[in-house]
Amino acid sequence: MKQRATVICKRDGQVLYVRKPKSRWALPGGKIEAGETPAQAAMRELCEETGLKNLDLLYLEVYEKDQVTHYAGPDLKRAFATE
Repeated sequence: MKQRATVICKRDGQVLYVRKPKSRWALPGGKIEAGETPAQAAMRELCEETGLKNLDLLYLEVYEKDQVTHYAGPDLKRAFATE
């Protein structure tokens, strides 16, 4: 099962999306690497994809989906939020 961390960045009522390969838009996030906590992965992915650093993250939830539109197979995600 893939484990991923996703960040919801919201400011002034707007949500930040990033352009992923193949011209699709998504929330910043990605795979949790070995030895990394979900929060560390969320911050790393946010920095890699947007350049944003050192933000306070609020843990929202963990959820599992059997199928998602942009990843194949089971997907365990941890969601974080920041403003």
